[in-house]
Amino acid sequence: MITKEDLKAYISDKRNADDLKGRIEEIEARLYDPRRAVLSGMPMARSSGSCSALEMAVEEYSEALDALRLHYIEQRTIITNRLLRIERELSRLPSKYQQIIRLHYIDGLTLDDTADECFISRRHLTNMHNKALKLLSCTAAEA
Repeated sequence: MITKEDLKAYISDKRNADDLKGRIEEIEARLYDPRRAVLSGMPMARSSGSCSALEMAVEEYSEALDALRLHYIEQRTIITNRLLRIERELSRLPSKYQQIIRLHYIDGLTLDDTADECFISRRHLTNMHNKALKLLSCTAAEA
């Protein structure tokens, strides 16, 4: 059964995964920035104690990055499974209703933008959107 809440949860999960990917890229940039790289064996102005602290900080960043990557993979798996479930239910709808649900919930367009994309009025789109949600509830109950 697919509800409006399921569709909204998909959008929310997708945004969270995108944010997580952004954080991963930010950490990677900090961790692997060649301007910040410290070459082992090179003379340093600071004591060897600070080098070891630096190595520990790099190790902590690396571990945090690994944890974030794992979490990102788990989130992407959840999103993919949710999308497959949504697509399976959408396939039972007429194509125009499928398009409206995909544009609004999967692609994240506003209802106004969805109406423009479908070349219909906002009022007509709202009616079709509501009917599509009802049809999704009915087809899920019948299955």
